[in-house]
Amino acid sequence: MSSDYRLLCMAHDPAIVIDIDATRPEIALAAILDRGAHEALRAHAHCPLLVGRYSYPLVEVCCPGSQHDHHPRLDKWIDASLLKVAALAWMQGPSEAMSAALSRLPRCWEPIRLGRLRYELGIEEGA
Repeated sequence: MSSDYRLLCMAHDPAIVIDIDATRPEIALAAILDRGAHEALRAHAHCPLLVGRYSYPLVEVCCPGSQHDHHPRLDKWIDASLLKVAALAWMQGPSEAMSAALSRLPRCWEPIRLGRLRYELGIEEGA
């Protein structure tokens, strides 16, 4: 099954999906590093961007890592179903379930990001 990769601008609520016509994750990750090469990204020059892998629906999300001192990038991919469980737990308010769900996520996942991805995760308002 083929996938499409799109960027998710997390500076907006809900997150904005930016189509950059990427069929491989490397293309999407490179677009984040060279935003000036993509007209669709010029308006998001300073926004936090994530990569979404879509096989309709969204199936995986990547927090792009950074590269320091010649070390390889450590991109963090996470299954969208885990994000959905964490988002639903977060939307229910503070609880042990919320803490457990959030503890399984990479550090780049602030609770507010889960809420901003609610539509991409298939969560309806008031869920």
